[in-house]
Amino acid sequence: MPTQRKSATSPSAGAASTPGIAGKPAAGPNRWQDHPLVHSRYFHTVPINLLDEVEVMFDVAYRQQPEWQLERRLSKAAGRQPGTVGFWNASHPLKHPLLLLEPRQPQEDPVPDIDAIVEAARRGMNIIPRHRHQRPLPMHYMIAAAYCGWLLTRDEFLREHDRVVDQLKMAIDTNSGLASTPDLLDTLPGHMSDPAIAPLAKDYQSLCTKWRLDRLVSPHLPLPAAPTSISLADPTPIHRQFTAGTMMHIPDIYGHLTAQQVADLQQQTASLPQPEHLRDWHQILSPGNRNRGKQIDRYARLFALLHVWRALRHRHGPAFHRKTGWLKSVIAEHFSIKPATVRRNLPVT
Repeated sequence: MPTQRKSATSPSAGAASTPGIAGKPAAGPNRWQDHPLVHSRYFHTVPINLLDEVEVMFDVAYRQQPEWQLERRLSKAAGRQPGTVGFWNASHPLKHPLLLLEPRQPQEDPVPDIDAIVEAARRGMNIIPRHRHQRPLPMHYMIAAAYCGWLLTRDEFLREHDRVVDQLKMAIDTNSGLASTPDLLDTLPGHMSDPAIAPLAKDYQSLCTKWRLDRLVSPHLPLPAAPTSISLADPTPIHRQFTAGTMMHIPDIYGHLTAQQVADLQQQTASLPQPEHLRDWHQILSPGNRNRGKQIDRYARLFALLHVWRALRHRHGPAFHRKTGWLKSVIAEHFSIKPATVRRNLPVT
């Protein structure tokens, strides 16, 4: 399966102090900013506890190499910033709300103090903390994460995605100013008047519109358009994906519709022709699909698996020579899933 990337500003040569990773001041120029793995590039991070598990297989010499130290440094920096899954140019954080990089752990109720336990016992109550599971994520959240994983298995999407990424790399190479733009991909639509960047901006917009994306956070990290509620009583910006989807206008004289009435209205639009390139996805979401829940879980999990697999293999491929089976087992344990499931979902090599 595919790969990834992203970048930010480089410090001026004579700066006495420059912003460090995670916003902390660094003494002197940022130690990592000019490293070829991060300079004007996207760097997708891997959870630090997974790196701890992975590096057991390396000898001391490899762990001390600058590339592995960089891996750990940026991973720790990302871990200090919720939702951060990488950096652009080693300094600007990449945020993605759908990438589930950690297994969801059970929570425990707060531990009451001893006086509260004694008082509760006197009244015949039991307030000893009980183990409980986290509430499940909202279904639209899981569907969006699954859609990301599904996209990364579609050859058509990947071809169009890679064309945009290749153009982006060439644009950065020929225009050093782009490398200092924090939200580079987000700013592309504003370059339509620049003849050197307009073709890239147009292809990027077409990619997002066709595949119902709000944007690419970075290569191989698509962010789908979210459900949007528009109140016509107030001026509201129309979402860029307005042409793709169903807008319901329910005049306020009808009050609140029941869930069944809303479902009936949606069903009326389901018979409309669906885009061919999204047909397989719509079949997954079909109410008649008995495996819908399992498939949504699988693709949401695949999105996270591909992220860590691609990052580690891209940057440390030779170190995993003849050890990919072992690496898949470590990843399986990290995500609390069966090794056979990881082997099925990840590339053979």
